Amino acid sequence: MQTVPVRSYLFLIFSLAALFVWPYKMDIFSPYAVFGPPIQFFCLGMVALSMSRFYGVRHAVPAPELFIFSYLFCLHFFVNNTPFQLRDVDGILFSFDCNFGYFGMVIARLYDQSILFSHVLGVAYNGLMFAVALAYLAMPNTTVRRRFVAAVVAAAVTILPLYLLCPGAGPKYFLQGIPGMNAMPSGHLAWALLIFWFARKYCGRTVRVAAGVFVALTCLATLGSGEHYIIDLIMSVPFAAGIWALAHRQWRFAGISMAVVLTWLIVLREGWALSIPSVLVWILTGITVALFALHGAEHESQAPVVRDLDAFSKRVHAYPCSYTETSFRRSPNPISPMPDSTMSPFDGSGTPLS
Repeated sequence: MQTVPVRSYLFLIFSLAALFVWPYKMDIFSPYAVFGPPIQFFCLGMVALSMSRFYGVRHAVPAPELFIFSYLFCLHFFVNNTPFQLRDVDGILFSFDCNFGYFGMVIARLYDQSILFSHVLGVAYNGLMFAVALAYLAMPNTTVRRRFVAAVVAAAVTILPLYLLCPGAGPKYFLQGIPGMNAMPSGHLAWALLIFWFARKYCGRTVRVAAGVFVALTCLATLGSGEHYIIDLIMSVPFAAGIWALAHRQWRFAGISMAVVLTWLIVLREGWALSIPSVLVWILTGITVALFALHGAEHESQAPVVRDLDAFSKRVHAYPCSYTETSFRRSPNPISPMPDSTMSPFDGSGTPLS
């Protein structure tokens, strides 16, 4: 029986302590922590990551729990300690959203009037980091997990200067006269799209369907809760596509994606977008969404995925020989390759070699 390292127990204790202490002893973490419903889901994500060690999961980074634990502190510190005066663009974003009709208002009304609707969407919105942790664990091997972590971290870091470029709080806060800069583009939808695109390329059907449902619920939740404008969601598509391209070293497309995002943010920030006719707004935003969403959809996996490279390596080394690439191609099952009869450990007659 394989012995579980002591550090696995230490990480689990740390995660459980955060789950039971953080949401209820908020004064311990003041003033640089964000509190509320998302905290429980953040902590559940930490627990899931810690528990996975007991099931043989090898993490792509030494301590993924610390990323979740520190993210809220870093975000809150960034938002509340900006060293210069920001320009409030919520009025511009609110006016620009009128081009899309009353869809956002309809979703917000359903969110306020239906308890079931609000609870389901509330779980989807607040459970983002828990979904990120589950998606990370669903990735088939350490190499893909490392790429997924790179995409998630790149999105978290890259989005911060974009908040400074076009600072908006969201319609709920704008109508209450509360300034902020956590709306443009939508980080929630960007991460949900990254989860979906990674699932399409690397995971099985169940994970793909779950990720697709999560994207749909996130879209509705961001609008229903009043946290985001419709244009925020539109801008998250090229932003997420750029992060996806960076994670897969598609430098040219990543540059194009980020250039499109920056262009839109500047046009919105300066108010130039308000002079664009509604028909042209629909055309431009439709092209923006279709071009970059389809690019992400093009990368669905074409070949079987090796689910666990570590387990695969152990099975290969169970044989007293090494295999060539040819023997893997001839195998009907890429996960359990069988050698040719002419290759070791058997000779041409099928007799084991001494």
